[in-house]
Amino acid sequence: MKIILALLVLIPSLSWGAVTFKNGKIQDGEIPGKIFEVFLKENFGLDKSDTTINIIGGVELHGKSDGRYDVYKKISESLDYNILEIEKNDTRFGETALRFKLGKECVGIVRDCERSTRPYTRAEIEPILSDDMGRNRDNIWASFSFKIFNDPNEWSDYVNIQQWQNAVGDYSPMFRTVIIKDVGLILANETSKDYKVIDYKDKRCLGGGSKYGGKSFCVANFKEYKLLDWNELIKRKWVDVVHNINFHDDPNQGYFKVWINGELILDEKGQTIWKTYPGVRKETNRWTYNTGIYTSGVGFIHELLLDEVSISRTCEKLKLENLNYDCQKLLNQTTQKKEPYTDNDVDYTDDDVDYTDDDVDHTDENYENNSNDDEDIINLDQNNYEIEWTLEEVGNLDSKKIIAKDILTFDSNIGSIIEFGDDEYLSKDIRTKFNYELVDRIINISGNFEIEGFDNKELLIQILKSGEIFKGEKRLNNQEGLAHKIKVKIRKI
Repeated sequence: MKIILALLVLIPSLSWGAVTFKNGKIQDGEIPGKIFEVFLKENFGLDKSDTTINIIGGVELHGKSDGRYDVYKKISESLDYNILEIEKNDTRFGETALRFKLGKECVGIVRDCERSTRPYTRAEIEPILSDDMGRNRDNIWASFSFKIFNDPNEWSDYVNIQQWQNAVGDYSPMFRTVIIKDVGLILANETSKDYKVIDYKDKRCLGGGSKYGGKSFCVANFKEYKLLDWNELIKRKWVDVVHNINFHDDPNQGYFKVWINGELILDEKGQTIWKTYPGVRKETNRWTYNTGIYTSGVGFIHELLLDEVSISRTCEKLKLENLNYDCQKLLNQTTQKKEPYTDNDVDYTDDDVDYTDDDVDHTDENYENNSNDDEDIINLDQNNYEIEWTLEEVGNLDSKKIIAKDILTFDSNIGSIIEFGDDEYLSKDIRTKFNYELVDRIINISGNFEIEGFDNKELLIQILKSGEIFKGEKRLNNQEGLAHKIKVKIRKI
């Protein structure tokens, strides 16, 4: 027996706290179809005394009403990993945590994986919605602890790990907690200037269709606040997040506060929930909550641990004492006003602006998408395309400038530049060495990016179809630490 135990200790792939894998195969006699059953169990089979999830009424797989259980169960049968596991070896508090994983495959329903703009992959949970859980005007406290489990460099550029959504399917999220590679942990807010309601359908906006009189709900302003630097996230340590949000459509009464690891980082006032527009039922205009992994970064590997996920209407019921925090001490904290990392008013008259909401869910049967995506993709290798590179300082639209413009052609799925144009900042030699590859519905551009004033770094941009133009962008920091975006447009000549 001692010899057997010694051998088991030496097996690196063995984990006592969760189902394990060796050489890509599931161990312990489990099969993916059975592993998925954790989604089907009430509160994922956790004991009522377990504090991993502290939400009245419990939680379930996000979008259960969309038939996601059947879709995810079918997907899990072809995967050599678990989408969700109960983790017992690495927890923030107590004996269990949740481990989410998304591999390189797209995990999601059709609306996620076959969108005309880009595919999205997700594994999220949400509270079981009730009249008591989500309200329009509501003061809510919430907390969660997270930890990047795998190598953060394997993650895609932009990953939502928590969303304050709206029960109206044609409304955007109010707040999102996002991990941006090489930047850090971000709180994104879209409600500060409410919607611009326009009288026509714009694919960059929500709404549209007969039930809204053909109008579109267009986010007027987009803000991002940096909560934690990237160099803190790459340490792969537990991070504690506390939210206090007063949901209100009056900017004089709404506010949101964020604590990171017990320190008040953000204290902002303003509109925090959308107004109720004609055609929208007032009782559905209320907050909902998602947490897990949600990203357009298909082809990457994301593993995330979550623990102590709690929602309440008082700080005391969050059980923050488990994390060694005191509610009164949190409430007594003050902080200086924090300037947004990004603060952009969206101009819907500018064709160069590509604004695509992260969680568009067009459930209106009258919604039509007349773009001929498949035909254009199929014929891509039969045409020449203009490729334009621009550089813009984040939050400063006046800084936008064209840095290169070329003619690109495709032979099968491999692209090459056949005619060079402007090259004010991005040298011809560098553009020649880029790899241009068409993969399904996406053009990937990769190579070593070099431009004066910026740190040299590997470049990977996914160029996605938006109308008749393919667009994509990459966030960069210059040598002074200022955030920039390099944007790429590809249009048929």
